[in-house]
Amino acid sequence: MNAKEEKEKSFVELYDTHADAIFRFCFFKTGDREIAKDLTQDTFIKVFNYLAKKEVQNAKSFIYTTAKNTVIDFWRKKKSLSENQLPEGFFESIAERDDTEADIDYSIFLSLLDKLSESDREVIILRFIEDMSSKNMAELLGERENTILVRISRAKEKLRNLLKEANK
Repeated sequence: MNAKEEKEKSFVELYDTHADAIFRFCFFKTGDREIAKDLTQDTFIKVFNYLAKKEVQNAKSFIYTTAKNTVIDFWRKKKSLSENQLPEGFFESIAERDDTEADIDYSIFLSLLDKLSESDREVIILRFIEDMSSKNMAELLGERENTILVRISRAKEKLRNLLKEANK
């Protein structure tokens, strides 16, 4: 197997390992399945092009950083929409679900997540939805691991307070 074939095989393995998680990350950042699919595809195209030229030390962190930047670029290009300008069925598309108890809990979780700041929402998603370690999060976000742990703790506390308010 030549070097080009090895790089392609390595990339396919990276894609198979991380594509679902990157899709979820993009979905939580955009709230739209089709946009999340496009952003996931854009992310892996960028990763492939970069890896064709250079190697990276921590592939997972690199892929998440690329996804984060891809989402940021998307929102920069996108005009801010008010709720009445959103396409019909936008909110329904965010969570296609039955009326089961687990889905209701998920719905409550999503509504509480929306009330958090972007930075708090980001650490909650990365830690508890993507199951990323604080070390990897620190690398991805360019912060110290202790700072990430404090941010997670504060975001969890904010979520607890929001849940208490919602249950009143």
